Amino acid sequence: MVRLLAGSLIAFLLAQDDAQIQAWIENLDDSHIEVREKAMQDLVRVGERAEPFLKAARNSESPEVRMRAGEALEAIALSRKMKEAYRDPEPLRIEFENADLADVLTELGRQAGYRIDVEDVELQGTVSLKLKAGTFMQALDLLCAARPNLTWAWTETGARLKSGRHIPYPSSYSGAFKVLVPLVHVSRKTDFKDIAFEVHLGVATSCEFPLKPMTPVLLEPGRALDDAGNELRLLRWGDPTARGHGYPPSDFIARLARTGESEGDAPPDFKPRGVFFVSGVTAGTKSIRSVTGTATFFFPLESVELAFDAPSRGDMREAGDFVFRIDRIQGSSIQVIVAKKTTGDPSLHELDYDSLVAVDAKGREHRPTSAKAAAAGNPAQALLQGGAESRNPSFRAVFPGVQVSDLKTFKFRFITRGFEKNVPFEFRDIQLP
Repeated sequence: MVRLLAGSLIAFLLAQDDAQIQAWIENLDDSHIEVREKAMQDLVRVGERAEPFLKAARNSESPEVRMRAGEALEAIALSRKMKEAYRDPEPLRIEFENADLADVLTELGRQAGYRIDVEDVELQGTVSLKLKAGTFMQALDLLCAARPNLTWAWTETGARLKSGRHIPYPSSYSGAFKVLVPLVHVSRKTDFKDIAFEVHLGVATSCEFPLKPMTPVLLEPGRALDDAGNELRLLRWGDPTARGHGYPPSDFIARLARTGESEGDAPPDFKPRGVFFVSGVTAGTKSIRSVTGTATFFFPLESVELAFDAPSRGDMREAGDFVFRIDRIQGSSIQVIVAKKTTGDPSLHELDYDSLVAVDAKGREHRPTSAKAAAAGNPAQALLQGGAESRNPSFRAVFPGVQVSDLKTFKFRFITRGFEKNVPFEFRDIQLP
């Protein structure tokens, strides 16, 4: 009897929902635009349950209903793809005091939903860990910082604790993301009257391993304060405002490009994304109290594959609202201009740099000097352009040892639809060498 009543109640509630959805469908043709807009928003919010009603509404005699039903179906489909591409993880709530390390790792893995491999690590001893709204990477960093000769790395299935030195890089954590400073360089200049100090901060990012944001990740600086609370000037290399200041040393760029490299096929621990320049530092400055900014990650939702057979200057391809034209071929480099048929400039966020491939006459595939190049084939230049200036309506790739004019095929993937995730960050107490 109880089961029968429960089933009847569910059927009644579903019928009520259906009646409400049908009322919203009818409101798509209301004489007041506010009512039509509200009905459309409600239908998109309901999502999958409204889809059968919306599909039927596309056959309505009303052009307004047909148009809005189609737009609502597209919005629901897009929302579904966004959930598949990215979801904010639940904050971790962990509180252990002098607990066995094995118990802490078990609870951490359970809450985060990741496997933590500890096969080559002794789990003896106790640890304390308290996080009210922490992240997975933050918890692992805190655990390793508290234990000598213990560090961790990403694997294809989760994370692995391993023996080794854990480096406590200045880091900022937010959801599935971590932004850090793996390298700092301080230079001193003098005109024999005054001494000026310049600080370069190498900025890198990491995200939980199932996520696959595109390259580049955009870095936008906020503000910086020294250890006395004085305002410092903070710029991102690649911005026009940074021109005229000291260029980061070449060995600094080379070292930064190598940081975060992983072993074998494991995902990298982190990837270098750009360089911040800090001026206003004095001889008495021992540390930078705070550096803020925003990292923007771009996730693809829809894409098309583009291929230029026997590429030559002037060749064109179309994909949706976009047109691609080879603007220049010179030796081992190729430059492509991207144009949009409708209003609005395309963003090179929409180019998947990791997909750039040149196929020679023998069918061998070649990758650019830097698959992450932003309008340049130089890895150092690409690293410095990890910000808004890389949003350019053309891109250039360099294939060492290959004559582009002799290629069989040049191909890449272009993202026609995606979404951005803005991650604010703050580094605190960056010690200066």
